[in-house]
Amino acid sequence: MLAAGAVLLGQLPPAAAAPPAQLALARYVALGYDRGDRFVSETDVRAEVFPEERAALQAIRAGIEQWGKYVVVVRPAKPTC
Repeated sequence: MLAAGAVLLGQLPPAAAAPPAQLALARYVALGYDRGDRFVSETDVRAEVFPEERAALQAIRAGIEQWGKYVVVVRPAKPTC
């Protein structure tokens, strides 16, 4: 959720780009897929993830990295790239 919010904020006009407090304080962001019953890290991609979903996540990662505000981590509990 933080990742999607970060990308959306990058697309808003400067006056509307004030992030929610939780997002403003975040330093690390983990990217993955919400499968309803669990979070699947982007590195744990299996056949259950559609190619379109992978492409969307890659675009979100690229946007976050270009923005430079957050460090993208592999898993939510491990702040290592």
